[in-house]
Amino acid sequence: MIREVQEALKDTRAGSTNCIEQLLDDFPQPNAQRILGWVRHLLNDKSINQESIAKYVGCIGRDWLMLTMDEDIDAWGSKEYETIYEQIIQSKVKDGRKKPVMKKESNLIGELAGQIEFSYLNKLKDTQKFTYGRLRTFHDYQRDYYDAPYVYFPWGSNRQVIKANIISPRIYRAMKAYINNSTLEDEQKRLCLVILSLAYRSGLRINELIGIKVSDIADIYVNDDNLIVGKPKIWLRPNRYRRLKSSSASRVIPLACLFKQDEKKLFIEFYHYQERLKRTYLFSQGSGRQPLPSTFFSNMMKVIWDRLLGSMILLFIAFGIQQ
Repeated sequence: MIREVQEALKDTRAGSTNCIEQLLDDFPQPNAQRILGWVRHLLNDKSINQESIAKYVGCIGRDWLMLTMDEDIDAWGSKEYETIYEQIIQSKVKDGRKKPVMKKESNLIGELAGQIEFSYLNKLKDTQKFTYGRLRTFHDYQRDYYDAPYVYFPWGSNRQVIKANIISPRIYRAMKAYINNSTLEDEQKRLCLVILSLAYRSGLRINELIGIKVSDIADIYVNDDNLIVGKPKIWLRPNRYRRLKSSSASRVIPLACLFKQDEKKLFIEFYHYQERLKRTYLFSQGSGRQPLPSTFFSNMMKVIWDRLLGSMILLFIAFGIQQ
């Protein structure tokens, strides 16, 4: 469909508008209607030439259609839009570097986290800045014509979103070391380490992590022979703090297959600790009747990444995309 749109935009403005109107009849899907409606809206603005419009729709159109296929977009809240837009930003990163990302340096942080060539980052920033601008324009259109919710755009002209697989095993180990060497209390360290290992190994998103209840954890028990069974699984299902996109999004995460032994041991210890305190949510403190807020998860990662990676910006979604 995007190719047809771009071909249509080679015609006169009136001809292009007629072709887009025909495509609106041919593609009734909600996600297609929004991208086609946006193109028609841009054609009404005589200050934007058709070649530019073709570039705009080529920049985000295909990703939008692919990522929103069969979705009930009308029911989306801000988080759903933000997730899709982050993925579109990520899709623009073409990692053609031949040199390794990591550089061995004398200082510990340099060895663990490394640096990326400035020329690569500058090129990446320009690409993502253009995409960011198109997404803002597209979402403004959706707010005006489809009553879409407000969306927070954390990607500005001075920020870069790095390709997800930059969270390599080496950076993961650096993050664990940073937590272990911090001045946090033991309970807080364990909480942060379990969140980190679960995000890294499973690719779960923040809204999925938030809603995990202690009762969602299975296969950690003492059997009839008085032997400890430690093959933890998480049953992801909707609840008041976790809205899954569809019933098919309910699923079982086999942690025993994903964790390394030390990670599994720590997770089981954390589970038993939360269970003894009779907390409802796995990632909670105090009474445990409410989970930790989403900002805790994102800010925790931001603090670590800022310390290890400096000006290079990562988003929590990077854990999920690399899976």
